[in-house]
Amino acid sequence: MDVSPRLKAPLLAVGALTGAALLAYAAHVVFGFAPGLDAFFEDYVYTGLIVAAGAICLLRGFAVAEERGAWLTMGAGLCAWAAGEISWSVLSA
Repeated sequence: MDVSPRLKAPLLAVGALTGAALLAYAAHVVFGFAPGLDAFFEDYVYTGLIVAAGAICLLRGFAVAEERGAWLTMGAGLCAWAAGEISWSVLSA
């Protein structure tokens, strides 16, 4: 997939930030390194990862014509899942 040089740096930054959040969440789940931050990781980091995944799928679907329908469908599904997670977090708080 060819990406314009103008978009390459922001895409790499989003990928790096998402990867770092995923590693932090996985380390928290596996090792429990910050037991006082359970709510933060479950409400914000976890939900943020789902939002990021949905946004990345949608961006890919809009940017590249190949397999557009599949990417947009996955992105819409992930965004709906994220909306449910956000609603649950807000209503259960």
